[in-house]
Amino acid sequence: MSTQCAYVNRITGIRCENDSSYGCRTCWQHGARAPETIRKGKDHPHFKHGQRTIESQLKESRQSLQLRYLEDAGRLIGMIVGNKTPGRKPKGYAKLTLSEILERLT
Repeated sequence: MSTQCAYVNRITGIRCENDSSYGCRTCWQHGARAPETIRKGKDHPHFKHGQRTIESQLKESRQSLQLRYLEDAGRLIGMIVGNKTPGRKPKGYAKLTLSEILERLT
C-alpha cells in the first residue's frame, strides 16, 4: 500500500490526498522525482563555478563596446547592411557620429 503525499497547503493547512510516488514523499503534482534524475554539483544548471572574475567581465564589456562602435561605424559608411547585432547593448554605449566613433576606437 502506498503512503499519502506529505504536501500540506500553506493557506488552508489541508494535506494533499493523493498517493505519494514510489520512493518519494510527495505525489507527482507536488514535485516527486526519481533521485537519479536530480542533477547535483557541476551538472546542475544553476551551479556557480566562480570562473568569471570582475576583471574578466569588465574586459568582455569593453570589447563588446568596441565591437558595437565598429558595427555602428560600418553602418554609417555603408559597409554593413542587414540586421543589427541582437541583445542588450554594452554598458556605457551611446549612439555616436562617425567622427566620435573613430576617435574612441583609436
